Amino acid sequence: MDKKLLVAMCEEGDIDEEELVHLSQLSEQAKMRPGDFDLDTISNQVCLEDFRFSKSQLFLLQHALEIPDIMYTDSHHIIPGMEALCLLLKRLAFPNRLCDLEKIFGRNRTVLSRCFNHTLKYVHDKFCGRLETPVQPWIDADTLELWAQAVSRKGSPYDRCVGFIDGTNIEICRPSDYATQKICYTGYKKEHDLKYTGVMAPCGIMFIMCGPEPGSFHDAKLLYRSQILTQLRESPIWTPTLESGFYLYGDQAYKSTPQVIGPIRFNASPLELACNAAMKTLRVSVEWGFGKIGTLFAFNNYPEDLKLGVQPLGMYFKVSTLLTNCHTCLNGSQTSNHFSVEPPTLLQYLENYPTDDN
Repeated sequence: MDKKLLVAMCEEGDIDEEELVHLSQLSEQAKMRPGDFDLDTISNQVCLEDFRFSKSQLFLLQHALEIPDIMYTDSHHIIPGMEALCLLLKRLAFPNRLCDLEKIFGRNRTVLSRCFNHTLKYVHDKFCGRLETPVQPWIDADTLELWAQAVSRKGSPYDRCVGFIDGTNIEICRPSDYATQKICYTGYKKEHDLKYTGVMAPCGIMFIMCGPEPGSFHDAKLLYRSQILTQLRESPIWTPTLESGFYLYGDQAYKSTPQVIGPIRFNASPLELACNAAMKTLRVSVEWGFGKIGTLFAFNNYPEDLKLGVQPLGMYFKVSTLLTNCHTCLNGSQTSNHFSVEPPTLLQYLENYPTDDN
């Protein structure tokens, strides 16, 4: 029974204070009834398939994400923290129906939906602010120098390139109103999309993911609508001097600036064409990053379940990006192996960063 209703009944004299306390306790116990979910009964292989992390990694992830042992949702439901984390991972790993999740977690679909949304928002608000900026505690001058050397070793003619930038399209369900349909429609793919700008580091971490923006916007427009250029230019770590600053490399969609450079497009000499070819080979690592997000958390690949204005689509993709970075911290990735650069530890990546509310 709802606590507000119990209080109202007590004020009207229908129940006394002793009955109010007793009924409130029964209500809380009913909400806390354990479902059928028991991580101890699940094999390590099933954990990898359903939650994308091994059983031991799930405990590390819960600690690093600061998920409490007991979570209290805004709708006054109570769920163990590990169960909430597994629910988040299972839901994002594949477009599961809530009725299917009922069989796994043993809870009503309404409760599962509210617990999922609460955990999603908790992780997003607490950690996803870092995806909007290149200035992060774990990225210092020594780290950038290490990345630049790794890119150079792979054949880059640019000695200060430390990452690769690109945009990605996420197809969504066709919006209901015409104005939104028009701005989200991309003629290139003949579909309705949201777009994001991602930056991949040689260590395999997609440390920037800005968006979402309408699918009709050009990649260059997304870059200038973000604060990436300004933050790179003003950071003493990224740009200690105009001559010795680090920069990112993008495709022909980006106009070359001191912070983001692209291929040489006009009147290129044979040497410059060779330079473009070498960087094109290296730049594919950012596509590996987008591909890993889609592989691990395929919920974002099914447009029928992505309804703009009904669901928090930006949260879905950004939390998926964050969790993919956590997976890379624990397991490495194709990019980190290619450049032979170790990713940061999970705690290094997640600790000592202010929340979005601060």
